[in-house]
Amino acid sequence: MKIKRVIFICNYAANYGGNFLASLKNLAVYLKKKKINVKYIFPMGATTKEWNIELNQDQVHYMNMDKRSLRNYLKKELAKGDIVHTHFLSHRQLLGIKEAVNSKKEVKVICQEHMDLDPRHNKIFELLKRISFRIIFKKFTFIGVSSSVYQRLKAIYGSKNTYLVENAISYKRLDKKSINLFKDKKKHLIIMGTDYERKGVDIAIKAIQKENKIKSNIELDVVSNFVNDTKEKIISQFGKNVLSFVNVMPTDNNVQDFYKNAIAFLSPSRHEAFGYANVEAAYCGAQVIASNVPGQNTLKKIPYIIWIQPENGSSLTVAIKSVLSKSQIQLEKEAQANKDYIMKHYSLNSWTKKIYKVYLKASLL
Repeated sequence: MKIKRVIFICNYAANYGGNFLASLKNLAVYLKKKKINVKYIFPMGATTKEWNIELNQDQVHYMNMDKRSLRNYLKKELAKGDIVHTHFLSHRQLLGIKEAVNSKKEVKVICQEHMDLDPRHNKIFELLKRISFRIIFKKFTFIGVSSSVYQRLKAIYGSKNTYLVENAISYKRLDKKSINLFKDKKKHLIIMGTDYERKGVDIAIKAIQKENKIKSNIELDVVSNFVNDTKEKIISQFGKNVLSFVNVMPTDNNVQDFYKNAIAFLSPSRHEAFGYANVEAAYCGAQVIASNVPGQNTLKKIPYIIWIQPENGSSLTVAIKSVLSKSQIQLEKEAQANKDYIMKHYSLNSWTKKIYKVYLKASLL
């Protein structure tokens, strides 16, 4: 099949474009050089988002993302030579795409999975998925963004049409001049808090709360899309007094402002698919403390990430103390080593070429 167009179907309406949209834009530019057209499809909720990445609006379509809407739209839209490349879609949504593709010739579907399909390891559910999904989606191609996601995809769909392409990060975005958001002399620790439980915000607070020496010298900054909701969760669990060392801040497109002005980024997550923020923070020079969980531990080759036991506040406390005890010379040495490694292994251009190779393989099926 000759590839004529790629349609990105993205159930994505986050407040910031981040590495995800930067990666797609880089891929679109590469495809244009290959004389391959591109179209983006986003949910209606994305119409109000002010992403800092310019997409050609002539190529963007907003729509309801339910199964029926996807099926009906694609039945009219799809043409010979199209590749449908999906992101963040549920299996029900994929069924809508399958129903549309069934009546089309020379149309391929590539599903990029960004999350662990079974983070709680429900073996019965996984067994049912393996039996049914391998049959239903046997003509689809799958991409996992980390080794753990890739292994799970292989277990469910088989290895024949399943590929590993680790995520990339946009250096250009992170290299922008940063503004120091923190006006005090405290040392700052950053943690993502929109997905409060999964990101382990409670684990981080407990690890700091019991250590008066740490608590008096640092501030834990919880970055969230929903500041009021996150603050209410924290107060409900720990009481108002915890706000003496915990600050909830809104998400910002300029994430480098957080990373470059913090001594460490905390990721005591309960489960992850990849861990974009860990790579970003390490690239920006912050120390990174991360839980040794599948998906996140894909990043173990980055030289100076500090790994802690999952669900273990004491392990996190020890790691924070270790960071605070390091000299400036040591911090700078480790920061440079991390940046050098990340620049070599997580570039947008490298990711783009790997994705294009998957396109070529899928087009031959």
